[in-house]
Amino acid sequence: MGAAQLVAWFLAFAAAAGVVSAAGARPSEVAVGALFTYDSTIGHAARLAIELAVDDVNADGTVLSGTKLSLKSRDTNCSAFIGTVEALQLMEENVVAVIGPQSSGIGHVISHVANELHIPLLSFAATDPTLSALEYPYFLRTTISDYFQMNAVASIVDYYQWKRVTAIYVDDDYGRGGVSALGDALASKRAMISYKAAIPPNSNSDVISDILFTANMMESRVMVVHVNPDTGMRIFSAANELRMMATGYVWIVTDWLAAVLDSSASRDLKDMSHIRGLIVLRQHTPESDVKNEFISKWNTVAHNRSITSGLNSYSFYAYDSVWTVARAIDQFLNSGQQINFSTDPKLHDSNGSTLRLSTLKIFDGGEQMLQQLLLTNFTEILYQKPPNTSAQQLYNVLWPGDSTTTPKGWVFRNNGKALRVGVPNKASFKDLVSSRGPGNVTGYCIDVFNAAIKLLPYPTPVQFVTIGDGTKNPSYIGIVQMVAANILDAAVGDFAIVRNGTAISEYTQPYVEAGLVIVAPVKQINPSAWAFLKPFTLEMWCVTGALFILVGIVVWLLEHRINEEFRGSPRQQVITIFWFSFSTMFTSHSKSSRCVT
Repeated sequence: MGAAQLVAWFLAFAAAAGVVSAAGARPSEVAVGALFTYDSTIGHAARLAIELAVDDVNADGTVLSGTKLSLKSRDTNCSAFIGTVEALQLMEENVVAVIGPQSSGIGHVISHVANELHIPLLSFAATDPTLSALEYPYFLRTTISDYFQMNAVASIVDYYQWKRVTAIYVDDDYGRGGVSALGDALASKRAMISYKAAIPPNSNSDVISDILFTANMMESRVMVVHVNPDTGMRIFSAANELRMMATGYVWIVTDWLAAVLDSSASRDLKDMSHIRGLIVLRQHTPESDVKNEFISKWNTVAHNRSITSGLNSYSFYAYDSVWTVARAIDQFLNSGQQINFSTDPKLHDSNGSTLRLSTLKIFDGGEQMLQQLLLTNFTEILYQKPPNTSAQQLYNVLWPGDSTTTPKGWVFRNNGKALRVGVPNKASFKDLVSSRGPGNVTGYCIDVFNAAIKLLPYPTPVQFVTIGDGTKNPSYIGIVQMVAANILDAAVGDFAIVRNGTAISEYTQPYVEAGLVIVAPVKQINPSAWAFLKPFTLEMWCVTGALFILVGIVVWLLEHRINEEFRGSPRQQVITIFWFSFSTMFTSHSKSSRCVT
């Protein structure tokens, strides 16, 4: 091998390995990438936080001793396409990890690249819960997933006993993933998303107004807003013009609005009076000396650089992400591992292609670096405190329209489909159900049904549909068949639970006891001394009296010849006959007997 060939081989090796160290020695420099949108609410704060973290790592002799942490940043420019291209260019520079991406959409795309190249991604702002899937082993989240945030929203909805909400979200991976988690969280609280108002990315104010107008036509007045920080404020401007920020509405906003408010200057908040009465979620960062020191340093540097945006919660996650990577690299090198990159045999440039896919290298120690990152343990001051097991009580809320009364959360839907309820229009038993014209139905069964409808926690418009002409009873099993065929949504009336009906439809519990009864009229009778004569009619009393007189005459015929008590004058004998007859009614006659020995 000639000298020229040896030099060429050495230069090629150095270009492929970068600043890779020799066997057994620590490298003098390690490259780490950063991928986010510079000109954004989160990006403004995260950029300075990442730079400060790199400076602090390089100034700390206990971490990466003798090795400099080099930062290589790329601007995704709020575009999934540009972000993907920038991410590929970033990975050409042999970075061992990437701080980012900021966007959940870019995270889904770049995670496949990271899986192939074995380069861990540490995102401080991508909160889509689906990024936690096993499909993306090299995607690590250093912020809070929207899964937990949406469970907090569901707890608020359950606390105020609302049952239906309208989800207003940006129609991308971030928005769809968050709303999906919200639906699952609400289902566990026996609530639901009644309407999804999806806003296309980069929509103008007119499109947002049209979407909000449609959402306002629905019955729910509980609005959950989950959009991007940089476009979300236009939603409230449009809602204010549509008078959706008035009394009766509820607005629950995820943590994006807290990031906007924290990052906004005081002069920018003067024009935000229309967002009064919102419930806004905000990520909690426990107080600590390290946090206060970082805030002080961040404010000082921001002032020197004339940075007008403020510090938000994502700045802390970005700062911690750099320290997480630095400590993982330190442990990786201390274990004797080397930072080497090799060519991916699956990637090659086609004839005439300018994509330079062959420049993408596999990080040979990516699996070991990932394991070191997974071993990172963040100690939260919040969890060192004893858990609060007492009943939670929220403070009083000033709702939209400066109202202190908790909104009921719904109104009757303007364009909703009414519940079609069939009612038999029959000729008999009109006290149970009867019809006096289209939509005018009355009766005991209707009263029970209306009382049940009023107990529902959400509006249910009802349209009564009469079945029959009122001259004869309609077929009750026919009405049940109409419910089974979806011609009617329900039926109300004096329906009997029969076998043919239960096979095709469901019945409620009986609310009227079945059985045969005797109904007799009740007459008002004044009390009288002759009330004892009421059991028998006059004819019955006359016949009874005649029978007793007849008995008295027979006894007189038998006794007056031998019994002196039945003798005397005719007047006395007549009196004796009547007296004997009268005494027979009320006297139990008996004859005493005795034994004679």
